[in-house]
Amino acid sequence: MTAVALSRRETDARGNGGVAARRAVMRWSWRLFRREWRQQVIVLLLLTFSTAAALFAAIAVYHVPDSSDASFGRADHRITLTSDDPSALAAATADLTAQYAPVEVIGHTPVPVPGSVDSIDLRAQDPHGRFGAPMLALREGRYPTNPNEVAVTDAAAALLKLHIGDTPLLAGTTRTVVGVVENPANLDDEFVLAPSIPAEESPSVTLLLNSTDHKLGDRPNSILRFTLTDDKVTALAATRGSAERGAAAIAVLALDTVALLLVSLVAAAAFVVVAQRRQRQLGMLAAIGATNRHLRLVMIAHGFAVGVAAAIAGNMLALSAWLAFSPRLESAVGHRIDRADIPWWVVAAGTLLALVTTTATAWWPARTVARVPIVRALSGRPPAPTRVRRSAALAIGSLAVGVTLLVFGIHKNGHPNPAAVIFGPIAIVIGILFLSPLAIRLFTTTAPLFPVAVRLALRDLARRQARAGSALAAISLGLGIAFTAIIVTAAATPPASAGNLSNRQLLFRIGNSEIIPERTPAQLADMQATLDRFASGLDHAQVFPLDGPINASASIQTPFDDPNGDPGHEVIGLGERIDHGIQSSGFPYVASPELLTRAGVDPAAIEPDAEVITPKAGAFVFVDPSAFTKSRGPDDIATARVHKIHDPGYSDAPKTFITEAAMSAHGWTKIRAGWFIESGRPLSAQQRADARDLAASTGMTVVSRDARHDLAVTRTTATIAGMVLALGILAMTIGLVRGEASRDLQTLTATGATSHVRRVITAATAGALAILGATLGLAGAYAALVAGYSDDLHPLTRIPWAHLVTIVVGLPVLAATAGWILAGREPRTFTRQALD
Repeated sequence: MTAVALSRRETDARGNGGVAARRAVMRWSWRLFRREWRQQVIVLLLLTFSTAAALFAAIAVYHVPDSSDASFGRADHRITLTSDDPSALAAATADLTAQYAPVEVIGHTPVPVPGSVDSIDLRAQDPHGRFGAPMLALREGRYPTNPNEVAVTDAAAALLKLHIGDTPLLAGTTRTVVGVVENPANLDDEFVLAPSIPAEESPSVTLLLNSTDHKLGDRPNSILRFTLTDDKVTALAATRGSAERGAAAIAVLALDTVALLLVSLVAAAAFVVVAQRRQRQLGMLAAIGATNRHLRLVMIAHGFAVGVAAAIAGNMLALSAWLAFSPRLESAVGHRIDRADIPWWVVAAGTLLALVTTTATAWWPARTVARVPIVRALSGRPPAPTRVRRSAALAIGSLAVGVTLLVFGIHKNGHPNPAAVIFGPIAIVIGILFLSPLAIRLFTTTAPLFPVAVRLALRDLARRQARAGSALAAISLGLGIAFTAIIVTAAATPPASAGNLSNRQLLFRIGNSEIIPERTPAQLADMQATLDRFASGLDHAQVFPLDGPINASASIQTPFDDPNGDPGHEVIGLGERIDHGIQSSGFPYVASPELLTRAGVDPAAIEPDAEVITPKAGAFVFVDPSAFTKSRGPDDIATARVHKIHDPGYSDAPKTFITEAAMSAHGWTKIRAGWFIESGRPLSAQQRADARDLAASTGMTVVSRDARHDLAVTRTTATIAGMVLALGILAMTIGLVRGEASRDLQTLTATGATSHVRRVITAATAGALAILGATLGLAGAYAALVAGYSDDLHPLTRIPWAHLVTIVVGLPVLAATAGWILAGREPRTFTRQALD
């Protein structure tokens, strides 16, 4: 009878019972799904969270791009006019306003920040302007309505120490602060808002307008310089981008594709186990006459049911999370986000993604189990492992295709090919999928090196490599995404020695870098004492006086912003010879033993005839501003003798010096230019604010480390997210394995295996999958990134060892520990199954 049934399954191509049979099979599948809901909880939870995470991330990525509203408002062109001649600027503004009417004019006046080299934009703009209204939003108080009122952004208020009701002196006029405002499309845009500024006080204006004039540019995001009748005015025209979210749409598509792969692998790992668990039931169904199509329909219907449940629950969870957490994303993306602005096509794509993924991934296990002979299916024995030779060839081919697509598809001009960005990672993931069974087979060859319990776990992985391979591929992909985020952020992070200064350093300047006003010895002594008191409050701080070389015979009037109006001197500069003359290379400080020691230079090792001590390479000359014009040309200036040193890092730190011998040879003298302070610990925000106050009170300016985004938080978040996702997949896999291997555990218990043995088996299974997943994920991430950075691999040399080691070492330890803790319980059905 079995032979007859088997023959019918293999030969029957048309007698499938019609719609009634398919309806009966689907009802039977639904009953099994409801009866086994406890076994499906882990699968449903993981698929639900995967779907929710993919949808939440897709909506978030959609809102990441900056909007052109930040600088264009409702306009499609922006013209920036700059001039030192107020009358010429006013005439050019009037001419363009008449030519391109209607036009909205915005004035800009830089306001110096006391004690800092930075300035704040005093912006004259109508809050309800025709084009610029989207560039302003009121957060507190009211908008200014007369020339003596202003509103400030939060950061500008902090820098200028302003509050509502204060009356600061800005641009020569006392004004009252009446409100707090912001640019909702760019939260990093810091300014002071005024309703109007006299024309003679605005060295720059912005004109917002709509126009089709090709002279202003007709390409999105283009910037063109055009000529006015008055050559005293500089004119730049910028064109609004055509679609700010075009790149976001591609990113969302790529993200959905990766999510599709991840959910597919997670679902495949689950459905392989479900198919093998139902093998006997499907064998009975085949024995009573079900065709291969009916058997496949059982699993496909099951996958569709799981997809519906996961899609509904995942969408609800993702939308709830978006409504709750989207305001917290505003500081990260730098602009306001409308929580109601949900791209519903992304939601529809996410729903379709879950349904198609779970239904499609159920087909392959269904196809495999439908081909199992009835006798083998009724026996419940797992299918024999397939050969991995073909899988290895497919894996190598897929990896090669993926790497090639990324190498030639990611254009180095910054415009990637969307098809390559999408299909390249897909090919790499497919390669890892085919490589997973081979990795399991190779890893299990180490089984003889371990105790019996570990050997049983490893050999069980090889025996059920279809289930283990899908789970391993899912773990590898999840960790690969985390590894990619960690490595990319590390590559994008400048090295510790980059930037203007470290977070432990401050540079106090007297005057600006080019002109140093004279200070009396008493004034310099007071400044020194004030800085010494400030440094005493820091952690083991050192104070280094800085002197600049000057020609004492030449004196000029200091700039208008010098508080004392004292005479000053132009600093002797350092120039570098180039093909068509000399370009500035900064200003050297007069060498002192303390400064040289700090820069790692032994004063005794300096060449006697050296004039310049610098880490820079090139042919350098001294530029004396007071005598340079008397020279017949750059070729008449002698090249300085340079002593090359190692670069200690940081662009504004003192590291280029002029020797005392060169000072004497040229007849120059030194003048106090400032002080350099280096603390033993990073400076706090309050200490930097105190430094600005100190500089403002003493007539100096202070330079501190430029603010930059710290990507370490992103790396840490990616590390945690990747480990949580991998542990979730491992929990699902181990839970399904325990359910599937319950009879094996009963047999082991009957033969005397203790809870220790059962714990070791579960811990070894989890640990082995975690080790292999971390290895394959890291290899896949670096394969993709090496292809993407193929033109310049140097950024990838900045390896984030701490985060990578945390995952590669920490994940297997956590997985094995969790498996040990959660396992060991004796099977409840042991006695009943033994009697059976």
